[in-house]
Amino acid sequence: MMLAPAALRAENLSDFFFASAAAHASLPVQRRRQGSGFSSITYREAAEQVRCFAAGLTLLGVRRGDRVGLISENWDRWLLADLAILACGAADVPCSSRLTGEELAMTLAHAGCRFILVAGPEELARVSRMRRHLPGLVEVVDLSDGRDPRHTVRSFSELSEAGRTALDQGRLPEGFPAPNVGRGDLATIVYTSGTTGRPKGVMLTHGNILSNIAAILTIIKIPEGESLLSILPSWHMYERTVEYAGLGAGAEIVYSSLRTLKDDLRQVRPGFFASVPRLWAGIHERAMAAIAEAPPLRRRLALAAWSAGTRAVLARRVLAGEPAPGNGPQRPGKLRALLEYLAFTPILHLVTRRLVFRRVRAATGGRLRGALSGGATLSMDLDLFFEVVGLRLLNGYGLTETSPVLTCRRFSHNLPGTVGRPLPGTEVRIVDEKGGDRPAGRQGRILVRGPQVMRGYYRDPEATAAVLDREGWFDTGDLGRFLASGDLVLTGRLKDTIVLANGENVEPELIEERIKSSRYVDQVMAVGQDRDYLAVLVVPAFAELRSWARRHGRPDVAPAALAADPEVQNLMRRQVARRAGSGSGCRPAEVVKKVHLLPREFSVDDGTLTPTLKVRRAAVLRLYRREIDDLFR
Repeated sequence: MMLAPAALRAENLSDFFFASAAAHASLPVQRRRQGSGFSSITYREAAEQVRCFAAGLTLLGVRRGDRVGLISENWDRWLLADLAILACGAADVPCSSRLTGEELAMTLAHAGCRFILVAGPEELARVSRMRRHLPGLVEVVDLSDGRDPRHTVRSFSELSEAGRTALDQGRLPEGFPAPNVGRGDLATIVYTSGTTGRPKGVMLTHGNILSNIAAILTIIKIPEGESLLSILPSWHMYERTVEYAGLGAGAEIVYSSLRTLKDDLRQVRPGFFASVPRLWAGIHERAMAAIAEAPPLRRRLALAAWSAGTRAVLARRVLAGEPAPGNGPQRPGKLRALLEYLAFTPILHLVTRRLVFRRVRAATGGRLRGALSGGATLSMDLDLFFEVVGLRLLNGYGLTETSPVLTCRRFSHNLPGTVGRPLPGTEVRIVDEKGGDRPAGRQGRILVRGPQVMRGYYRDPEATAAVLDREGWFDTGDLGRFLASGDLVLTGRLKDTIVLANGENVEPELIEERIKSSRYVDQVMAVGQDRDYLAVLVVPAFAELRSWARRHGRPDVAPAALAADPEVQNLMRRQVARRAGSGSGCRPAEVVKKVHLLPREFSVDDGTLTPTLKVRRAAVLRLYRREIDDLFR
């Protein structure tokens, strides 16, 4: 059963949820770990919890048009609280609990939050410390039901019980829930990660998000009762909209964490799983590491099966007439492709998938129908690996400002190296510096228009006018090109473009993705602005390096010592040269001349990653200024 007709006609997200809950009342909607097992609730029970908590918030004073802060990581009550805020007619302001105190205070103050919901004593204490910076704050609510004698606040259960009593007695405002809220009303203000500057508050309406849900469900058919594993932060629009889509389809959302993900995948056996390339890369790295650690004979057989599998897949792509995006492995000609397809396809199905990589599929539960990837560029190597394994990833593209999905690959048209075709109702243009349309195959700036495009940036008309014109075209700031097939290929970020001293432009993301295809590379950032050549900072995959060191009889040492080891540095230079050196197929300007190994990874804690794990390039440039200067001496 797909989206219920009443939900499809909904004018706001609250009505959308309650209509879907009525249509799927007896089905499970949320499941989370509790002790050694799982606890779950049905759509009927979730609707009752949302209605009662929303009534409690209304009694507290939450009204239509209010902004309500929501500080929490991913768990079931995040979604219930979000839906309850929307049922009050208010807009929520979701925040990561990993923001610094200063970032959190600035966000909540800028949004003018009158109420704040937190997920436990730790966040409660943080809000208490910043309360003097929040003059409009009326009340704080603890979603966790935890008792902290230092803070007297109301809990989720207390407010829900008060709301239940008010509902029974008919003591709520007329029109509850979602009084007179329409598609044009504000649903949420999501503050961007701020990789290049001060975060901005993205205003998304009920109509923005509802249109994205409907479009997603037309191309990704989620069956009623299917399980959808949730691992990404709910405050990120990618995860949030996927969860909304799951609600519309009558699916069950199962909450996981990085700590329990391995066990959850095996026990839950989800049908759909949305994640980011970093997680898919981790699966790839562990699979290849297992081969590298295998006894010699078994390792040689596994590598031979892998080679046969990749040749069969590349041959299939040629014979299917799939256009080559131009940034992947070299393909054979048609005659050779036919011969290799006939020779290696039986090995792919009988050996590579059934014997060598069966554990990879088993590790994801063994019944994954939709492996969704978004939030960052997916490398061609990962695409190839998962197709060989037998798991086709559906890669997509979008931004917070677009609710978020703009394009997505389809099950029936899943072209590697691309982010697919635009969603129904979404227009995408590739333009040159003067705003003229570029033909297919030519790179340019990506402009988009559609019902999912934001209203604007909250209290920032200048920033809004800079990216959103009067005709509704939004300038994404991204670079890309269309293939003749109508599929979009991302090629970089306009603000990240490196201009060398000779005036050549280099898009660092493409170079970085090539280098990250090495199992010995965890993170990488290209540098070279106004310099004579390109260089890279590389964070090695230290677990892989330790395995390499053991195989070569070298001592097991700390990451800093590994990064300083001359033999390790030579290994890493060879890895980079193979992918971005003079004989790698890169343009001369894209050739990486020097490499510096970093002893620790980029992280949220040191400010080099955003809470959504994107590299803050300016922060990296500041932190490693001396090392970067040394690369160009």
